[in-house]
Amino acid sequence: MPRKARLFSSSETYHIVIRGNNKQNIFYDTEDYNFFIKRMAKYLKETEIELYAYCLMTNHVHLAIGKASKTTLVTFMRKLEVSYAYYFNTKYERVGHLFQDRYKSDPINTSRQFQKTIRYILQNPILGGLATSINYDWNSYKTSLQIDSIINKDILTREFGNLTNYMNFITENINDKCMDYENKPRKTDRDCLNFLKQKYKIHNPMHIDKFTQNQKQNILLQLKNKGFSIRSISRITGISRKIIQMA
Repeated sequence: MPRKARLFSSSETYHIVIRGNNKQNIFYDTEDYNFFIKRMAKYLKETEIELYAYCLMTNHVHLAIGKASKTTLVTFMRKLEVSYAYYFNTKYERVGHLFQDRYKSDPINTSRQFQKTIRYILQNPILGGLATSINYDWNSYKTSLQIDSIINKDILTREFGNLTNYMNFITENINDKCMDYENKPRKTDRDCLNFLKQKYKIHNPMHIDKFTQNQKQNILLQLKNKGFSIRSISRITGISRKIIQMA
């Protein structure tokens, strides 16, 4: 079945979503998040694309970008995904695709859509159960208020009137939905990582696949018995859900 053609917008403004393959985690520690942000800043500068908001979750990323022509959008995303996948696969000694299919890009064509998209992106950690407030380490909330920032504050000021209006709007307790994507509260991934470290001294969950078959089966069974979901285990270890289900 042919893939649906990507929609490009005359506004050159988009909500981008990048997901981990099989919904597995693409960030495990501070170094991972920082590497992604630094590479993102590098390629934004090279392509002259503007960044209005970002949020790095454990297994996916949200971006709001602008002044992205068809050519520069494709170039920016290709460089960012290839660079980060190479870094991640090298660090965690894995092979294969890191990201799920193509990135998603939803054109933003109106001021109201722009405002709601920014709020949705920044509130994503709350919706996903990773934070209790918008003040999350890996979104652009704090960054957008800094003088030296990769966020284009001029656009935020123009679209919201001023930064006070911006802050008031994005902190409203409203669960916007964008791109037909809805987060379900999920609080188990970090607990699962901690369990592997404490119980089995496993600091890199990708290394589970290097254990003997019996050892791997036992670890997967223990994780399931502890109440961790099959999807959560798969996200963390990179092992397919079918194999986990059979353990």
